[in-house]
Amino acid sequence: MGLRPMAVPAVGMACVLVSILATGQQASPTPRPITVDDQFQIKTVDDPQISADGAWVAYTVETASLKTDKSHTQIWMEPSAGGEAVAMTVEDETSTHPRWSPDGKYLAFLSGRNEGKTQVYLLNRQGGEAQKITDTVQDVEDLSWSPDGKKMVLLLRDPKPEEIEEAKEKSKDDVGDGAEKRADSKKSKTPKPYVVDRYLFKVDEAGYLDHRRTHLYVFDIATRKMTQVT
Repeated sequence: MGLRPMAVPAVGMACVLVSILATGQQASPTPRPITVDDQFQIKTVDDPQISADGAWVAYTVETASLKTDKSHTQIWMEPSAGGEAVAMTVEDETSTHPRWSPDGKYLAFLSGRNEGKTQVYLLNRQGGEAQKITDTVQDVEDLSWSPDGKKMVLLLRDPKPEEIEEAKEKSKDDVGDGAEKRADSKKSKTPKPYVVDRYLFKVDEAGYLDHRRTHLYVFDIATRKMTQVT
């Protein structure tokens, strides 16, 4: 005796079709134009640095902040084999150029915290607070470890005249009338005009060009002594 084909009610088939169509609509949302709010959700990952033992990868993540109207770069660390990423620097302060020490115990990076000059910071991979190890008049632009991990090569440009003046003021005792006079002089200081004396005088994102040069310095981590070599 053969089996009869099962008759599927029309109502049941209609329910199945509606369910399939609904699932398809959920998987493929209607395309829409990008908005300003979407721009603040974009994160740019850059500058991956692998530790000497190959176990960790440090990298930077840049995001735009609607609150501060600025972009901020944060340093993260993640196991190279996969796993949970760990934030190594705070979110509201830009930190860049993560560089592992040769033994992989420390992570050096650049940051201009508290709206100060960009300096070199040193962070223990196991955790703890980052320690500022340089105190230059101008910004530090790049760094590299020596093979023995005792020194670094730093890249700095010639300081601006106003940076030299600010350094002199900071060296004075910030008490009494001296501090008040410096505060008044800072308020009344008029920016100097740019003097154009060459064909290429301005570059996008860099602004007006000056005649300051870039130099290499050797920095001794133990003594904090910095020696110009170029």
